Amino acid sequence: MSLLAGNPHHTASVAGLASPSRRAWLMRSLLGLGIARREVAASAPFLRLSISDSLLGEANLNDARAAMKVWISRVMQDVQARVDINAEFFERFEVIAHKLESGALDSAALNAVEYWRLRPMFDPSILACPTYTGTQQLQVLVRRDAGYQSIADLKNKRLMVHQSPRMSTAMAWLHLLTVPHGGPVGARFFADIQHASRPQQVVLSVFFRKAEACLILAPVVSPLGELNPQLSKQLVAIETSPELVAGAYALSKQTHPKAKQILAGSMSLMAESVSGRQVLSLFQLQDLRIRNASHMYPTMDLIDKAVAKGWQDEHGIVRGATS
Repeated sequence: MSLLAGNPHHTASVAGLASPSRRAWLMRSLLGLGIARREVAASAPFLRLSISDSLLGEANLNDARAAMKVWISRVMQDVQARVDINAEFFERFEVIAHKLESGALDSAALNAVEYWRLRPMFDPSILACPTYTGTQQLQVLVRRDAGYQSIADLKNKRLMVHQSPRMSTAMAWLHLLTVPHGGPVGARFFADIQHASRPQQVVLSVFFRKAEACLILAPVVSPLGELNPQLSKQLVAIETSPELVAGAYALSKQTHPKAKQILAGSMSLMAESVSGRQVLSLFQLQDLRIRNASHMYPTMDLIDKAVAKGWQDEHGIVRGATS
């Protein structure tokens, strides 16, 4: 699912979110809205949430749904909000898009490409974005002794790609890397592309020469190198992406302002409750932080450029879009 807390240079100007105590902020916000705690249950809007199934990754679907329902129960208890506890939560992109268009959703957690497609429907002032350990840069790794200097040297070679929700922009970036070198681009630039969900398998495929290169997130590689120093010595990055955002939890423009404040406050407090931490752990997130749409601009710009150069994702999400 994914996403919230952060860098002061990117934090959205949502009143009070930068206060020392986010929990105190939430309660002050509710009081500031003139909502006495005993009145919220009757007056609070009914909140309808959804999560793209693309964010599930290796997590068990039933476990993920159960964890979400426990967290939402906690939210309902804390702010006495009414939330759709029977929601499926993990839905196909097409279903989420239809619900947003019909006004049947208040918020949705999406990967970066899905957000790119639906961003006109979202409130640009409030996004909940994931925080992870380390930089969120993609890298193309090769063996140091192979003599490869750039992506151009990998034409018609074998590439292993890490399959993870955090890699949602990987193929768009790869498309842009290969365009300047003529001939087939993207996946067709290589003789073969394989995907693996285990980062060890991705990195070791290059180490043991089963592939000439791999595409993976930089912070995922670091712990592997600490466990096996030979990996750090032998593998080198020949291409590194800008800092990218894997996805966001966005709020519909049609959502009631009171509901937006409740959702933003609850998500920003996720790491402060046992149930919230359980959800974050399930998706391997540190926290969710409140941002605004500008936090997504570099990632959206990369996808814009890739689409302008003919990139199409394998699920057909960008096809026919007029972003």
